[in-house]
Amino acid sequence: MRTVFTRLFGQSPFGRIGEHMDRVQQCVDFVPRMIDLLIQGEFDELEQMAKQVFKLEHDADIVKGEIRDHLPKSIFLPVDRADLLTYLKEQDAIADAVEDLAVVLTIRAIRVPEPLQEDLRAFAARSVDACRLAGRLVRDIGTILISGFGQSDVEQVLEKVANLGIIEWETDKMQQKLVKKLFQVEPQPDPLNTIFLMKVFEQIDTLADHAENLGDLIRMMVSKG
Repeated sequence: MRTVFTRLFGQSPFGRIGEHMDRVQQCVDFVPRMIDLLIQGEFDELEQMAKQVFKLEHDADIVKGEIRDHLPKSIFLPVDRADLLTYLKEQDAIADAVEDLAVVLTIRAIRVPEPLQEDLRAFAARSVDACRLAGRLVRDIGTILISGFGQSDVEQVLEKVANLGIIEWETDKMQQKLVKKLFQVEPQPDPLNTIFLMKVFEQIDTLADHAENLGDLIRMMVSKG
């Protein structure tokens, strides 16, 4: 059993599950830079950066497929196989959300009103915080499932999961503030630009949503342990 699960979560950086999260996190790391390029109006450079995101997301999909293909069906695992596959799907959804953001950012030249620019940067950074905390949780759960469910370790994981919920709540409020401010600073905004800005806000918030969902799944796996 230990050999099977070590191959999935490994020891450092927790095997294939950790490798997949590495690809996901590499996608996430592009988010603040893409938002900066959007604000600066550097659309050619943004287009090139989006291509890197698409490549990384594809790499993450490949690793996800390999994990699914090699996940044992008849050997007992420390967690339910269906739970593990759901967990992997939610982890991959973070990379998908970054890809979706990159697509929205490159469909047209979106203009970000100056009064919204710093708030948008802060919003993106906070969603990235959620994803990075989820990444740390992935490594924590890998260690716990391999070495055993020590009470202090479990408590630390659950505390991080709770913090994820707080960050996700904060990003929801930040999104609401941006939407409200958008219509305050531009009483008669360009409709198409507004639609795309709202899509940008939505995709950034989706990152934090998926990170929180990942935390909820980790809480479930720990509670079953």
